[in-house]
Amino acid sequence: MLLRSITEHVKNQNWFAVAIDFVIVVVGVFIGIQVANWNDERVRNRDSREFTARLTEDVRFEAWVYQSTIEYYDDVLANAERVVAVLEGHSELDDEALLVAAFRATQFTFSPRARATFDELSSTGRLDLIKDKALLETAILIFEFQGYDLFFQLGNDAGYRERFRRYIPIFVQIELANACGDRFIPLGDYQAIIDSLDYPCDPEIDEQAVAGAARILRQDPAFLLDLRLRTVQLHTILSGLLTQNADIHAMLQAVAARPATSEQAGGQ
Repeated sequence: MLLRSITEHVKNQNWFAVAIDFVIVVVGVFIGIQVANWNDERVRNRDSREFTARLTEDVRFEAWVYQSTIEYYDDVLANAERVVAVLEGHSELDDEALLVAAFRATQFTFSPRARATFDELSSTGRLDLIKDKALLETAILIFEFQGYDLFFQLGNDAGYRERFRRYIPIFVQIELANACGDRFIPLGDYQAIIDSLDYPCDPEIDEQAVAGAARILRQDPAFLLDLRLRTVQLHTILSGLLTQNADIHAMLQAVAARPATSEQAGGQ
């Protein structure tokens, strides 16, 4: 209709009307572009808020994973050092306590991750939706952290673990795992990760079997050699988590300390 009106006005040489029609066209286009831009910005701000909230919760979970990993390997190290002290003749434990500590020194943990939101943002090139720079930097650092895979591999490949699994009777190992091994820990529960492995336990193994298994540990010097290596590895793991990556630890704690309901909005 507007094009027909302009054509008629040109034929009639009504230049004033032509000018008015032209202004109407320009204003209409301008308003249309502004509305589209406003709608795009509204959608982008909405996405920013939603992704920021999701990423915040993921990083809060990662903070718990990081702390639970520290607590777990601290327990493993404590048990390893008890056994080393006994086998080196610096202290003494009864056979059952030695066996429990020796079993716990074989343990390692799998660290769950919560990286779905970060990976979605990265793969789609939308990390710029996160306007909270501290949150984004923390997410990048923790999701680029390769330590968990290394810790898992070191534990899985440890010569001490293999030796223990090979030489200690299987029924003894099963009972130790059932009574003294890893316990169920609710995800995100900070209280439950304290002494999650280093807790009182009472395995139901007869005294003769306990004495026999403890004798294997005490008399085979290879156990001490392998456990010394594993103990050094555990010190390295904890040093990496607490010292070399102290910045990641501190940044994770800062995000975890935020009120659970807070959101860093990307716009209004």
